Amino acid sequence: MLSLNAHAQLAPDMNVTTWHNDINRTGQQLYETALTPSAVGAAGAFGWLWKYSVQGQVYAQPLAVQLPNCTGSPCSLVYIATEQDMLYGFDANSSTQVWSANIATNGSPVDCRNFALLRQCIPTDPLYPYIGVTGTPVIDRDAGILYVVTAIIPNGTGSDNVRQYLHAINIRTGQEAASNSPIEVTGTVIGTAPTTGDCTTSIPRGAGTVSFDPTHHLQRAGLLLLPVNGQNVLYVAFTPIIGETQNGWIFGYRYNTSSGFTKVATFVTTPNGTGGGIWESGAGLAAEIRNDGSKYIYVATGNGTFDINIQPTPSTDYGDSLIKLAVDNTSGALTVANYFTPSDVFTYHTPNGDGRCEYGNDEDFGSGGPMIFPEAFYYDPNQQKYLNLAVSADKESSTYVVDRDNLGGYTAPPGTDHIVQEITLPPNPQWDAQKQSYYSNPAYWKYVNGGTTQRWLYYSAQIRKDTTPLPLYMYPLSIGAPGPILTTGSKATGTKFCTHGATPSISASQNTGGILWAIERVNAHLQQDCNSDTWLPAVLHAYNATDVSTPQNGLYTSNGNPNIAGLAAKFSTPTIFNGRVYMGTLGLPSDYGTTGEVDVFGLCGNPSQCH
Repeated sequence: MLSLNAHAQLAPDMNVTTWHNDINRTGQQLYETALTPSAVGAAGAFGWLWKYSVQGQVYAQPLAVQLPNCTGSPCSLVYIATEQDMLYGFDANSSTQVWSANIATNGSPVDCRNFALLRQCIPTDPLYPYIGVTGTPVIDRDAGILYVVTAIIPNGTGSDNVRQYLHAINIRTGQEAASNSPIEVTGTVIGTAPTTGDCTTSIPRGAGTVSFDPTHHLQRAGLLLLPVNGQNVLYVAFTPIIGETQNGWIFGYRYNTSSGFTKVATFVTTPNGTGGGIWESGAGLAAEIRNDGSKYIYVATGNGTFDINIQPTPSTDYGDSLIKLAVDNTSGALTVANYFTPSDVFTYHTPNGDGRCEYGNDEDFGSGGPMIFPEAFYYDPNQQKYLNLAVSADKESSTYVVDRDNLGGYTAPPGTDHIVQEITLPPNPQWDAQKQSYYSNPAYWKYVNGGTTQRWLYYSAQIRKDTTPLPLYMYPLSIGAPGPILTTGSKATGTKFCTHGATPSISASQNTGGILWAIERVNAHLQQDCNSDTWLPAVLHAYNATDVSTPQNGLYTSNGNPNIAGLAAKFSTPTIFNGRVYMGTLGLPSDYGTTGEVDVFGLCGNPSQCH
């Protein structure tokens, strides 16, 4: 019997087995020795090497591992999942395809051109024309299994009969790990099924049941693997695919090749309301494992009903909130341990009306995912102790730093949020008036030089979705007041990023040699206006992680050769593995929606090898 090993994703090595490298979601690849600032920045030394051509657009972050106990070749594989429910294993050291698998079990990917109910199925919106694999898979390297969720239309059914399946895939062959994979994702909890998109409506708890509707949910957030009682538990999150007409869901499963999948957790963010989706711009569910063995998952929810401790009829709905979920150390079940909800959840005011999720406002908290700081570096003089911190940002331009031991709950106006820090980033009065937003996720790195230690947070905002581009910023982190995040000493890239900004990654050899990598979704009117519908191929940028502003154009940009890459996917995240950088894209404009590619960059043996 092969089972999920409890330490699979926790081994400190170069393997990229989960979204943004680790369960804290820091974006750090700390075992990279070949890609140094001097090597990447040398003229003609780094560039585009080859591409992996695939069937379907690539939204999920590519994963990469060195196969354990491998005696043949290749022993290092890159894993690519697409919106046409295709899964690939490629040689990490060449353009060779090792295997491919159609994982639309007994069906086909969702062709949303035949699915009028989906608002997102129009050419100018995301996930067109196919919806298949969107959320980044996760790999249990020791067990040799990749876990992935597919959306399909079963054979012989109507075009609006969507089903969601969870697969366990053998990472060496691309085949299902056993005959008991896949399993259909289903679930029911006590509550009331949504009957309206009004995200301010709540119904007294216990009035009935609410069931997971696979047709109207999207699996966008990256999957999470956690060790629980000697085996790993896989956690999978869903968001309503349109508006607030459904709920946010998290399912937890154990798996082994003998007994298959066993569901151990079902959690709904708004069981007596609507909305509260978990999409987080593609971020993986963030988690921590404490020294005492306790485990917690942190999620940011989107527009939805919020009525915790709201009188006269408090209920159990956590829309527009940051939720801390305690993981039962025996079963893997989930319960709410704490939460934070901004004080303006009902009072945020625009001409559309009051409330973050009021129709037309769309100011949800969950446009990015939380990141957990991996060490307690900040000393709070009021509490006289070092705090365990997390950070998250929203569509209102607010960046929230919270104490993971006490997230802060909800404070009604005129009170203020009871959190460690709330700050508008980047701080600019002109931009504040236009309300920049976050549709991206941060990265973190600690730099050590002799006796000097400096910690940095890297974040990319934008002014709304489609107007003026903004640079990517790095912010110094303080060990005491007035921190944790300092705006004094912040630095900005010379590059400006259009729609949705950028979710960066870090490569370094532990605390030295840091490079910040970011993917630019290039717009034809860059530096002026992001409103054009003319999109160009994705551009990879590399910056010195100790100062992203110098040199002005960074260490490297592929912008000088714009025809080498496919069109950029929103929320795309660079993968760094063993001296190379992998960038998922939507493929060529001429084949939009039917093909995709992952572009591969690295050091060149000679300048003629790079493009």
